[in-house]
Amino acid sequence: MIGDDGISGLITLSKDGFWRGSTVEKTIKAEKVGNIEMIKLYNEGDQPYLCKRITIEYKTKFWVFDCSNPISKLDNPDVDLVLSGQ
Repeated sequence: MIGDDGISGLITLSKDGFWRGSTVEKTIKAEKVGNIEMIKLYNEGDQPYLCKRITIEYKTKFWVFDCSNPISKLDNPDVDLVLSGQ
């Protein structure tokens, strides 16, 4: 996560991958970065990954990031996502 007060370390969301069509809710712990401006996703798996959106909630705040391009280890191993509507 990249915010106006800093950058968090790498956060692993899954070691086993995600099922197609699934909704996954994760609780993570990360350094405080202030107002989140961008997230960076990496795919180290063999299959491309595409999500519809990622929502990050913290207390009463939330940030929504739309995903529009598959993340593929071979073609596009990482992607920067900016806040939806920007």
